Amino acid sequence: MNSILLWAARSAATLTLLAPAHLLAQAPVPSSTVQAPVAQAPAAQAPAAQAPATQTTPAGTTTQPAGQVPPAPLPQVPGVQQPLRPQEPAPIPVAPPDPKVRLEVPITDHDFGSMIEGEIARHTFDMTSAGENPLIIVSAKPSCGCTISQAKVEGEGGQFVEYHYGQPIAPGKKVKIEAELNTKNKHNLAQSKINIQCNDPRQIVTLGLSAMVDTYFLSTPASLDFGELSTTDMRELTATVSSKRGGKFKLRQDAVGVIPGMKVELKPVAADEQGAAERWEVKVTMGPDCREGNMGYPVQLRSDQLVQGAQIGADGQAPSYGASVMVQAKVRGLITYEPQYLSFGLVRPGQSLTRTLKLSCYDPKFQLTQPVSMKLVGQSDAVPEFRWADKFEVLAKPSADGRTMDIDVTLKGMPEGSDSAFQGRVMIETGHPSRPKIYVLFSGVCRSAAPVAPVVPVPAPVPAPAPVKGNQ
Repeated sequence: MNSILLWAARSAATLTLLAPAHLLAQAPVPSSTVQAPVAQAPAAQAPAAQAPATQTTPAGTTTQPAGQVPPAPLPQVPGVQQPLRPQEPAPIPVAPPDPKVRLEVPITDHDFGSMIEGEIARHTFDMTSAGENPLIIVSAKPSCGCTISQAKVEGEGGQFVEYHYGQPIAPGKKVKIEAELNTKNKHNLAQSKINIQCNDPRQIVTLGLSAMVDTYFLSTPASLDFGELSTTDMRELTATVSSKRGGKFKLRQDAVGVIPGMKVELKPVAADEQGAAERWEVKVTMGPDCREGNMGYPVQLRSDQLVQGAQIGADGQAPSYGASVMVQAKVRGLITYEPQYLSFGLVRPGQSLTRTLKLSCYDPKFQLTQPVSMKLVGQSDAVPEFRWADKFEVLAKPSADGRTMDIDVTLKGMPEGSDSAFQGRVMIETGHPSRPKIYVLFSGVCRSAAPVAPVVPVPAPVPAPAPVKGNQ
């Protein structure tokens, strides 16, 4: 009997350690000694009538509601870190819609008109609690690009005081919300919304801010397109930056990034003694040794002209107007191939199928002749061998001028009974120093034809004989 009680006590202690924290807070806490009989475990719970009125927490002492037992402390186990007790989230104010409540907003949308990128404009929305019952505003949440200050409500003597969300606003009282629109990184039409949640029957009243945003600077052209170039090519293009408002300014490259093979130079045109000019040339040089692939990179520029209405930033500096010139290019290597991936799709056992890979050479001092080596290998370095290599054939067909080469990868036929996916790589040794080896991934799925069940003819139903009428 003692051994059974000991086993039960140890099982209860193990389950206590594995249970989540919120279950431990509700479960009976066993005695601190594991060998204690199970019959003594309920004694660890205090009756509800003896529950203390308060409990001590790291944040201080909180009062328990009358008649409620505080959660039992977690069992302390040597060498085991105890989980933190989950914190109750702060209650969200609730304001059910009231048909006798009305939030009156004479003008729900404000248009700032024309603005320059980076400027900040402010507007105050005037509202009124126009219903028979008090208005309750639960929250006022702005969308991206817009921020709001604390709402204010009309107090005694007509003075506006800070409003605390969730408090009733008597009928006839006025409410103000000041919002601002930040046009940083915005172009053309900029819009922002403010959603006011309240106990108005509409529940959500939406306010809107808008402006037509123009750039402070004019970049001609706005984009420098280098087209297609190889990793050994070098090309230069120039854009001109001027102020739409006129006047001289200084210009520098902002947030200089490390772009392989790209160089940016800024040069003022007819600069004064302080180095300011009405126009600046932005010369961008691409190559050599650019990174392969499609590139789209904005060259960010910053002037010494301060943004009107902007506040001092966290770095203590006043924001200034900026400009950007987009750089686009398609950089290819000296040896390229297409497509980047070969798919055989769904094949049947014994089916033959060919896929073609095309190599191109852009090095005038090199020709694509017969490759040094071609073979099929595993799908990765971790899987170096391709299981079905003997079921494939690789054949190279160089062009007469040595500029291109077609490589046919032919599946001669998977064996009968094959019913699985296959994946590997075509490894080609080109002999060119910039890209001595090329690995092209290929894959497919082999499925055996499902046996067709014989069709069993269904006999036609025999009509029932007509009933025979008796003698009348």
